[in-house]
Amino acid sequence: MRLPKVMIACDLSETDKLLFEYLQCLSQKVGIGEVQLVHVIKNPLGFHDLLPADYEQKVAAYLGERFQQIVGKGVPYRVIITEGSPVHEIVELANTSDISLVIVGDKMNRKGVVAHKIARRVQTSAVFVPDVKCPVNRILLPVDMSPYSQDTVRWGLSFAREWNAEVIFLHVYSLPPILASTLALQLNLDEATLRETTRERAETLFKERIEPLLADSAVTYSLELIYDEGRNISEVIAAYANQQAIDLTIVGAHGEGPVSAALFGSVPEGLIKESMQMPLWIYRKSSS
Repeated sequence: MRLPKVMIACDLSETDKLLFEYLQCLSQKVGIGEVQLVHVIKNPLGFHDLLPADYEQKVAAYLGERFQQIVGKGVPYRVIITEGSPVHEIVELANTSDISLVIVGDKMNRKGVVAHKIARRVQTSAVFVPDVKCPVNRILLPVDMSPYSQDTVRWGLSFAREWNAEVIFLHVYSLPPILASTLALQLNLDEATLRETTRERAETLFKERIEPLLADSAVTYSLELIYDEGRNISEVIAAYANQQAIDLTIVGAHGEGPVSAALFGSVPEGLIKESMQMPLWIYRKSSS
């Protein structure tokens, strides 16, 4: 597995160190090409002229030195310093520079608008890092049994093979409102029966749509089926991940290219806002 071009959003805080440590972790198993260290000067009042003339050179030197101290000198990098809105500049650079992965720190307001907007607007994969979990031994891969799930599963399995990691597939199932009310009464079915039927159907779909992808994967895996009990799916996934010592959660974003924002998906959007204790990797299938 190789990531030809990685972007790291740097804000000159201790979060940068965390993100560099995460990249160093990835580089143990994943080939890393060029790394772009992007720092955006948020400047709504136009005070750039008040900064020292050599401000950008000093920032570039500072970031480069910290990067090499943590990641090492074997990974090529370049520093990009620009001015404007962090969301706009990061998204614009990511979408016009053939970026394979955008790495963003939790300090960039993962629960708020910055991380949310970056995740929706970038046309590539993004990982949000609240803490570094290395090595990666346990990967959580939520699946909804759709074709989008299959794309994410294929990629997640290739990532897991690099780490010899265990994959826990998680499917959160619910009862459609019509089954839980009108139709249940007509067919004289109780809720427990409907839940068991829905669970069995999920198991069948997993065997039909996901297990064929696992046949030659040489990856240890298990399947967890959880009834949502009226909770939001992303809430269920986050709670499970935090309780089960998961090192990485991988979830697929629906859609690619310019329409990807409209097809982003409610689960990845919800997970960005949850308080997860491990990196959250939002995978987008490359359109190339």
